[in-house]
Amino acid sequence: MRLTALGLTWVLLAGASPLTWAADWAAVGLFDQGTFYIDRDSIAREGEARKVWTMLDYRQPQHNSHGKTYRSTRSLQHIQCKTQQVKTLSLSFYSGARGSGDVLSSEGVIQDWQPIPPDSVVAKMARTVCGA
Repeated sequence: MRLTALGLTWVLLAGASPLTWAADWAAVGLFDQGTFYIDRDSIAREGEARKVWTMLDYRQPQHNSHGKTYRSTRSLQHIQCKTQQVKTLSLSFYSGARGSGDVLSSEGVIQDWQPIPPDSVVAKMARTVCGA
């Protein structure tokens, strides 16, 4: 079977990591251990709530509960803008910086609603996302 240039492009895009295309990662702030990013293209409105993909890029290698070394995490956050609460819906650990390398593990909903601490990088993220 012969692939056209357009067909080949679709095949390549389908196999590409979502972190490498169709994302608009913007640094929201620094925290003690690294840099916090949001994907501005992923912000989804649900009434007063928002969902957004976030990424934490660590300065030093970290170790997860399975004993694996990771350099970054990517998570889907659900934010209640009115009540200033957040819930992590999914979390993935990556061996490389900025979501690169192997996915070491992934988890589903890992917490109930939590209050957003004032003056935190999460509060800054919520202000950015809720204002979108």
